[in-house]
Amino acid sequence: MAEKSEVVVKSNRLVEASYRLNLVEQQIILFAISRSRDEQLGLSPD
Repeated sequence: MAEKSEVVVKSNRLVEASYRLNLVEQQIILFAISRSRDEQLGLSPD
């Protein structure tokens, strides 16, 4: 049985912002993205 391949995509704005964030701030943002995807809520830039 083939394993499902998960793909992670980040926008350039998120990558650029990560250079200005400390580790904890980055982890909080990635956690929020992960939770919103798990709950199928999605995110808006607002």
